[in-house]
Amino acid sequence: MTVKDLLEFRVTGDVQDVNFRSFAQTHATKLGLKGYVHNHPGGTVDGLAIGPANAITKFKEYLRDGPPAAEVTGVEVIKEQHGISDDEAAELTKGLSGFEVRAYKN
Repeated sequence: MTVKDLLEFRVTGDVQDVNFRSFAQTHATKLGLKGYVHNHPGGTVDGLAIGPANAITKFKEYLRDGPPAAEVTGVEVIKEQHGISDDEAAELTKGLSGFEVRAYKN
């Protein structure tokens, strides 16, 4: 059994229409994370990532930096959970094959 961490996040600033979601997907995929990212109607980019603790830590750094055209003013951690089991991770990422860019759903 592998222990994983969960990160639910919100990125604020000038982060929409600047390739932020694609940027997040590229880095999450390279780090072996599962989850998703989407634009929120409030002008933020929100998402969920699950994977090894070191990969989550690195991913947070990428979120803070953002792509060149973005101006990130903050990364809010909505939920962070350490040490979730493979079963919990599988339940939370049900239907995901990797890290996806999603449309916002209410």
